[in-house]
Amino acid sequence: MRNALSSLSDTGLKVLVLVPMLSAVALAVMGSMQRGLHRGSELSLLAGLSMNVGIIAQGVLLIVAKKRTGAGIIAVIVGAMALGFGLHVLLLVLQT
Repeated sequence: MRNALSSLSDTGLKVLVLVPMLSAVALAVMGSMQRGLHRGSELSLLAGLSMNVGIIAQGVLLIVAKKRTGAGIIAVIVGAMALGFGLHVLLLVLQT
């Protein structure tokens, strides 16, 4: 994994981290524009899940590329916990 990340440029790494964040913002805006409460809440939950994926990607970037293991491990753990909770809530919402 280190070899794969070292071959990417600094701009490429930033793009890999920013894509989930930008999709989260887009989903949040789309969710706020929905008329139905159920559909808006689903899109907001998907935005939160996408943001958690971005946090995990930033944590991996900190660990692998920038050698900041402490901050990276904390970001990955917090992101994974929030991702698990978000998936659980999303499944509950989709069942109704």
